[in-house]
Amino acid sequence: MKITDVQVNICEAEEKYKGIDRMRSCPHGVPGPLKTFALATVFTDEGVNGYYQIRPRDAHPFVEFVRNYLLGADPFDKDRILGRFRPVIRRGGEWFPFYGYPMRIVGYVECCLWDIIGKTLDKPVYRLLGQCRDKIPAYASSKHIPTVKENLEHFKDCISEGFRAFKLHPPSTNWTDPEMRRKISWKTDLKVVHEIKKLAGDDITLLFDPVNTYDRETALIVGKEIESLGFYVYEDPMPTSDIEGNAKLCADLKIPIMLGEQLDDIYKYAELVRNQATDILRCILERIGGITSAMKLAHLAELHAMKMEPHSFGTQATQFAHLQVMLAMENNDFFETPVPQGTFDTDVIKDAIRIDNEGFVHAPEKPGLGFEVDEKKLKERTVKIIR
Repeated sequence: MKITDVQVNICEAEEKYKGIDRMRSCPHGVPGPLKTFALATVFTDEGVNGYYQIRPRDAHPFVEFVRNYLLGADPFDKDRILGRFRPVIRRGGEWFPFYGYPMRIVGYVECCLWDIIGKTLDKPVYRLLGQCRDKIPAYASSKHIPTVKENLEHFKDCISEGFRAFKLHPPSTNWTDPEMRRKISWKTDLKVVHEIKKLAGDDITLLFDPVNTYDRETALIVGKEIESLGFYVYEDPMPTSDIEGNAKLCADLKIPIMLGEQLDDIYKYAELVRNQATDILRCILERIGGITSAMKLAHLAELHAMKMEPHSFGTQATQFAHLQVMLAMENNDFFETPVPQGTFDTDVIKDAIRIDNEGFVHAPEKPGLGFEVDEKKLKERTVKIIR
């Protein structure tokens, strides 16, 4: 089998997709509604294609990368091909990526190659990685909402969908209005925390994520409060770069600290582990180089008696890819779900991940990454093709 071609379809979003305020729905979003999305395709001479959703602005680098380095290659040789693009140590102990491509480009490509490999062998990727389970409990990953009242209504909506776990992005991390964000303090965050705990009782698992926005003093104050209320985890309380501060916070609190979402290569996680600066590892697999890198992190965490919680918030492709990894590891507790469910779905992809009536997501049965592209819808929605 050989890789023969590559293209990215820039697609016009359907109406419901256009109306999403990503700053309100996603901590890593961009202002305003999403008008386009991009679907990347890697073609082979055997008619088996690999797909992944990427950022529209990454379309040209993605095509250039495949064209320059993968045409004529066997997808099954992915580790040999892509290994040279991952960071390496050079003299002086600094990390440098080869060739100047962002690591997420390598991650996108690798996901496409895993999709091809799974389809060729007629197996979902998690079966090739080594399946550990067939379902995972999911939590609702909250929107960024500025007021106490709105957050409580949002929590009720999520529970009514069937979720048995909920992650709060508190008001002081509000991404909708930067001016409002400056006016909201951590004290408002604690008001929301207490009110949601009253509603949740002991039946709903609660997680807390201020998205790296607290300083050391605030992180400790809020951490002690959510610890006393029985929250499950404290994610990204401070900047990940503050190794010393995060290590001290881990030592001062019993509630597990979770870090890593902001890192862009797997080698930086070793520093967190060595310095005991996190209790749980966290990753966005595209950002660190793909599914293989995510599995390496899962094993690193396991060898240190730690958990690894992949960040599955995002597009259908992102959710499917992260689920494949989670099904092949034992040291992971939850699947992260954008809410309302289907927030970032598009009809170009036929399949979507949904929770069951007990709050679980189940292993996909289709080969590869587990989703199928609707070629007719793709053609209808395409406004530009980059090849």
